Amino acid sequence: MNGSLNPNGIHLEHPVTSSEESWIVGLLPLGSTFGPIFAGMAADKFGRRKTLMCIACPILVGFLILAFAKSVLLIYIARLIMGVGIGSVYMIVPMYVVEISEDHNHGMLSCLTGVFITLGFLYSYSIGPYLSVQNFSLVCAIPLLVFLLAFSIWNPESLHYLATSDNQKQLKISLLKLRNESVENIEKEMLQLNKMVHEFSQNKGGLSELFSSKSLRKALFISIILFIVQQMSAVTAVLSYAQSIFDATGGNVPPEISTVIIGTV
Repeated sequence: MNGSLNPNGIHLEHPVTSSEESWIVGLLPLGSTFGPIFAGMAADKFGRRKTLMCIACPILVGFLILAFAKSVLLIYIARLIMGVGIGSVYMIVPMYVVEISEDHNHGMLSCLTGVFITLGFLYSYSIGPYLSVQNFSLVCAIPLLVFLLAFSIWNPESLHYLATSDNQKQLKISLLKLRNESVENIEKEMLQLNKMVHEFSQNKGGLSELFSSKSLRKALFISIILFIVQQMSAVTAVLSYAQSIFDATGGNVPPEISTVIIGTV
């Protein structure tokens, strides 16, 4: 998609320049920095389940725009809103998983997030070389449609959110759906959840507590270091600048590589 090339049926107004390529790549992580801000507020106000379903919409719209975009500006818009959605997903999914699972399952279910991320990459790289960018974008939208349908039918609201909003009736219904337990055990867990939420609301700290506590300052420092290391790994940049690597060797990006780069990075 660089220079005079227009591979895989992409019909843009003009060939994409190196500067535009950089913006196409960078707008997704830029959008992901804002996603958690809006997602956190929405999750507290509307619930984790509704927020997750809403988050899928901008990502779905982004894929549809990429499939039919005729200008670089539309690709910019698609990448930005997809970034907002992806950044929100990384915040809300772990929260939702922990809040619906039992204590002894927290670790295992949290680790599955990384497994499914890897499966998503495998899905993209398995089908990307054989499809045009338009078809590839549409195919990538299919799991989102499946998610919206399945999630709306089978998945209940977060237990923590229901306890916080004092929706005891729905909390009991959700527990009965999630747990293979007797009504007596369900009621005991309800009491524990309500007690935990009450204690949390009494001891809820502000931003100042993050810096006043030595242990929290240490955790913040470690988190920042890990984030910097993760960003410096630059796997996105490596994939995105594959064109430059091929140009330096006197060649061009093969169509199968170009498809995967444009569709997934």
